Amino acid sequence: MQPTHDRDEKQCDRDLGVMLHLVRTTADGSELRSRYIFDRGKTCSTDEERAEALGFAYEMLLHDQTEFTHLSTFLASIHQEFGNQG
Repeated sequence: MQPTHDRDEKQCDRDLGVMLHLVRTTADGSELRSRYIFDRGKTCSTDEERAEALGFAYEMLLHDQTEFTHLSTFLASIHQEFGNQG
């Protein structure tokens, strides 16, 4: 699948990565797990490109850690209140 956004011509010739959200039913509701696959395509040809790709991966980790920590403060109560409404 090709990205829907325009790519910078200077970007090394590869996808930045793939993010998957996996959800499964549990006894208490559901569980969300996220998986990331970076650098799937051609290897970056320079140390600078590799450092940029690793920086992107690190920024995604920080973003998601912040987001999921915030979501964990209220999603359980929403599920408890509305989860059994079919």
